[in-house]
Amino acid sequence: MKYGTHNSLTYAKLVWWQRPFAWLINPFCRCQDKDITAQVKSDVVAFDIQIALYKDAWKASHGIAWYDVDVIPMLEYLDRLAYCLNTRFAIRIGLDRHFFRTKKKRGEERIRFDEVIDFVMVTLKNLRPLGVYVEYSESKALEEFQQRYMEQRYWSLSFAKEKAKQTRGIWKYLYYLPIPLLWAKKYRNEWEAKAILDNKKIFMTDFI
Repeated sequence: MKYGTHNSLTYAKLVWWQRPFAWLINPFCRCQDKDITAQVKSDVVAFDIQIALYKDAWKASHGIAWYDVDVIPMLEYLDRLAYCLNTRFAIRIGLDRHFFRTKKKRGEERIRFDEVIDFVMVTLKNLRPLGVYVEYSESKALEEFQQRYMEQRYWSLSFAKEKAKQTRGIWKYLYYLPIPLLWAKKYRNEWEAKAILDNKKIFMTDFI
């Protein structure tokens, strides 16, 4: 079975002004606790890189959170790491639907996001892009990655709806709590068992 990580760069510290609120933000936004090198040592071969502009630099992003990782140098590092290991890593890159954005800023960011994709495609030969997506509602969602390559097993609205249908009473609403670590611990064995049945896909998950 091949492993991939969802929101691969959210192991990092938040940007400086969000750090006092880490106790509130991270339970809902952090999806990994191992850095990229440790993820590779855990046999991860695919990475989900979700980004947003922060003070004119691309940072890892998830929801309201900016994580203090400079994305371009990190992609270059991942490319060098793949070269040293004589392999190619699969990546999925997304432009995050960050809440602290005006519509004008989102439009500018969307244009610059295309430049990032071009850089990855042209320059980073040891990274294999399996997908590109944009989460802004006014932009056409680019679900270009080929779903047949990935088995997504982590908290999502579709996961919450599926579990809520199987649960009676008010308890079903607990599944709508977006707490990645909670659901990764509770359902990891079940998710891995399903992934093993289809070992041609990459098993994308939280907290590898």
